[in-house]
Amino acid sequence: MAQILLRRLLMMLVILFLLSVITFILMHTSDSDPVKLYMIRSGIIPTPELIAEVRALRTRRADLGAVFRMAA
Repeated sequence: MAQILLRRLLMMLVILFLLSVITFILMHTSDSDPVKLYMIRSGIIPTPELIAEVRALRTRRADLGAVFRMAA
């Protein structure tokens, strides 16, 4: 029983690692900007000033929702 649990735990770790690697590769090979995509999907026209403000807030780990509420 312990051998089965250990095998499944190891398989789960391998799968999580592979999913992380695939996600990392997909995020870094895409040529789109996540900030612009989020703004467009929220119905906000992404201006260079607004994008810079969002990135500044993101580096300070502030509430990103505040920027989008102000812009709307």
